Amino acid sequence: MVVTMASHDTTQAIVPMLVYMLALFAIFYLFLIHPHRKQQKERKRFLESLKKGDKVATIGGICGQITNLDEDIVTLQVADGLELQVLRSGIHRYLEQEEAAKMKELWGKRKRR
Repeated sequence: MVVTMASHDTTQAIVPMLVYMLALFAIFYLFLIHPHRKQQKERKRFLESLKKGDKVATIGGICGQITNLDEDIVTLQVADGLELQVLRSGIHRYLEQEEAAKMKELWGKRKRR
């Protein structure tokens, strides 16, 4: 009878612990894994949507217009007569209209010098 009660107490102690572990895993998934996967999907969609003529900024802060796209390499025109090849994964974001206008203005000032 003593053995039966001890095993019954152990079983009762394991159930709440399993519930807590499952709850912890669910919280971990909801706050860490799921948002990261969502971010990865959005980033992949962004990189696949790039096309010629888009004005973009790289991770390193170089701004330019896409002139050519390969599977992994993007050619950016950063100034008149100056093109750079960067990895597609190095493209950070699109330039906003105001930022693109400022870049165009800077290019114009450099021509006049």
